[in-house]
Amino acid sequence: MKGKLFGLLSAACLAVAAVAPALQASERYFGYYADGATSGTHDHTNVTHIWASLADRNQATNTILHHLDAARANGIRAVVSVDSFLFRFANGGNGNYTAEPNAAQLWNGLMQTLVAHGHIVPGNPAAGTVLAFYPVDEPELHGLNDSFGSPHPALAAAIQVIRNHPHSANIPIAGISSKKYNRVRAGLHLMDWVGLDNYSLNTWQYLDAFNAFKAAMRPGQRFILVPQASQGGMMGSYGYPHDPLIVFERFLEDSSVVMLMPFLWDHPDTQGVRVLPLLRETYWQIGRHVASGAPLPLRATPMCTLILQNFFCEISIDRGTAPYSVLWEFPNGNRHGSNFSHQLACGVQHQVWVTTVDAVGYMRTVALDLYCPPGGGGLL
Repeated sequence: MKGKLFGLLSAACLAVAAVAPALQASERYFGYYADGATSGTHDHTNVTHIWASLADRNQATNTILHHLDAARANGIRAVVSVDSFLFRFANGGNGNYTAEPNAAQLWNGLMQTLVAHGHIVPGNPAAGTVLAFYPVDEPELHGLNDSFGSPHPALAAAIQVIRNHPHSANIPIAGISSKKYNRVRAGLHLMDWVGLDNYSLNTWQYLDAFNAFKAAMRPGQRFILVPQASQGGMMGSYGYPHDPLIVFERFLEDSSVVMLMPFLWDHPDTQGVRVLPLLRETYWQIGRHVASGAPLPLRATPMCTLILQNFFCEISIDRGTAPYSVLWEFPNGNRHGSNFSHQLACGVQHQVWVTTVDAVGYMRTVALDLYCPPGGGGLL
């Protein structure tokens, strides 16, 4: 799916998987896929993903350096796409990938450049801008499927190149797979951090699929949640964005999840988080907590019950900073402030917007669709 956005080795593979770099369980990250560090999200992120799947390696190097410089200036780190130096492919990263015979030489050149610019600090990976390397997006969609239970030779060779270089040996290798991940399970086992995207599922279905994905991975790996966070354009055939708070609860409860990386912030033909106000507000709260320890996001849940042709609505707030204010907004333009409850006369159908704001300024807006059976009471 994200490809549309930009459009003899068995023993060696076991050795690759055995040298995964250590990472403290407390280190956790929030940022957007293909955000690039120049979009103004640094007020609520601590990582960005730099997409640079370009057949022109000079252009790829310049793209990586430009965004790494921006990330460093903004005090965040980066997951860097590096397929340009490890594979051969058509410009834009679509289609099948094949092995790059000169990968070790090309990789050494990239490492020397990143060290020279201070984005990798030899012997001290935590001091560099580069957080992780991203060798290929959705390898199963780029002709890198497993073969008879072993990783594809081109994928295994690419990861071995990263592991073998002294400047990258202790930097995590990350990858994200689609719902077809079983085609490349052995290849994913070679990586340190692995994630799942599946934009055709609703929120709860996605989390169920994520659980199954985790069970298919090897012990010791850490995981990346990739919720759907866009609509229209290239995402027009998919459903609604996943609920940020539900996905965030999964992130909070599972320390093996190292990163929450919504897809996506912005794109020329697709509405991302940047232009979707409800998503933007919630992900801003989530990101501030993950990135800087700000208060947890506000969690407020309105509920309505139909009794004798009247809706009795109340709001439950189980996380936030008191005191709270609540605003109820109705289709006819009426707006009512209430601490926690409101009563509505039953009409044919109502959509009610409920906005809660807490003491630190966190906001949560929820739309309720209320349906009355035929013969209900008068309109609001």
